[in-house]
Amino acid sequence: FRSCFEQLEKYYLKSLDHQGINFKTTDHKAMRAKSLLGEIETLFDDRQEQIADGTGGDVSGPHLTLLYPDKMIFDDAAGLIVHHLKRQTGIHGDDKRKIKEFMFHSVPDLFAARRGELSDDEDEDDDGGDVVETEGKQQFQPGPGSYSLIFGNNTYYVFLRLHHTLCERLFRIYRQAVTIAETEAPYRQMEKDSTAVALRLRALTEIDIEEYYPAFLDMVKNLLDGEEGGLVKGACLVQHPVPSPRC
Repeated sequence: FRSCFEQLEKYYLKSLDHQGINFKTTDHKAMRAKSLLGEIETLFDDRQEQIADGTGGDVSGPHLTLLYPDKMIFDDAAGLIVHHLKRQTGIHGDDKRKIKEFMFHSVPDLFAARRGELSDDEDEDDDGGDVVETEGKQQFQPGPGSYSLIFGNNTYYVFLRLHHTLCERLFRIYRQAVTIAETEAPYRQMEKDSTAVALRLRALTEIDIEEYYPAFLDMVKNLLDGEEGGLVKGACLVQHPVPSPRC
């Protein structure tokens, strides 16, 4: 019986992700550079046709508008990107430092957000390089009604689209984790071990409800390191939490 239960536990969380295969296929196709560029090119062509036909009405303004849910997610997104970057052996140490500074300083400056910290307590790069020194550089402080304007090629456009998608999804996970913590808070003092736990048939979760989002970020890093199972468990943990006993 115990062996059967362990097998059920092993595949239970994965079974909650029954649409994962279809989602990965569709999402991978939508996130390709060719698809992202094709979308904006189609919008541009439609705008040009409206101007030529005189049927578009007000055709001023951007072709595409994307809203970032919360600028606080920038640090988390940059942290995941840099974590993956440091494990790429084909990128030179100097380029890694420039990309890191771009993620923690240039990107927040573009959106008038708080800069991230370029700490020197992270894992050392393979080439033993030092962290980029950025002391003395001034962060852009926008005034009322100001905005940032950047001219870039297709590479910049694709990066910003993917960066927006990453931030948007991280914020959804964060918001869901906060909702779970708020919902479960009134019952934390009344929780009791279930019969399965008392019989040692099920281990108590090692993650506190308040730590779901940081734990999820750690599981994403594990995925980037090649441990796929951890992310499946983390995503299901946030999306399908095991309800606490109401006693």
